[in-house]
Amino acid sequence: MAGRHRRAPVSHEGRRPRRAKASSVEEIANQGPVIFVCTGNIARSAFAEHQAARLMNAPENFSSLGTAAALGRGMHPAMSSFLSPEPRHEARQATAKRLREASLILGMAQHHVDWIREEVPDLTGRTLLFSRCVKVLELEAPQGPLTPEGIAHYVTAIPLLPVYLRDIKDPIKGGYEEFSSCAIEIDRGLRTILPWLSIP
Repeated sequence: MAGRHRRAPVSHEGRRPRRAKASSVEEIANQGPVIFVCTGNIARSAFAEHQAARLMNAPENFSSLGTAAALGRGMHPAMSSFLSPEPRHEARQATAKRLREASLILGMAQHHVDWIREEVPDLTGRTLLFSRCVKVLELEAPQGPLTPEGIAHYVTAIPLLPVYLRDIKDPIKGGYEEFSSCAIEIDRGLRTILPWLSIP
């Protein structure tokens, strides 16, 4: 975990929030999974789900969905090649019912976040842009591990300048370099987020 705290580049609106309190592992016992969302659920979100499950050794705590899922398809071979062994995966469509099972939703791009907030407005507080979550935790580390819901509240409370908010680019129409860059970016982001995530 981070050894020192750095000030986040806050916007000119509002004050910096108080630090969130650490949460116990028991607090997440009855919470749902962290759900990653992209478009087709065969590249970005699928990779994030399976890599997070591997890093935390907790597949039951992570899932993924697509806003326009390639239903039933496995992970794109170019994306799954960065996971060993290659996982079994089946693309699933994001629905209100499935999304409401989540304790935290991380969209790979801003239009995924916007889609979720428009389709299921009551999940706005649980839905974050993946890069926003990464950047806040890089620049303003909490005092200790938080539940997924706690991370959502913590990250949302800290305003960031727009320059720090970026999408994870869709590699589907690209070649090896695009898929490799995508996998590296998601992996680095997960290694920032997961140490602060309290799961049973």
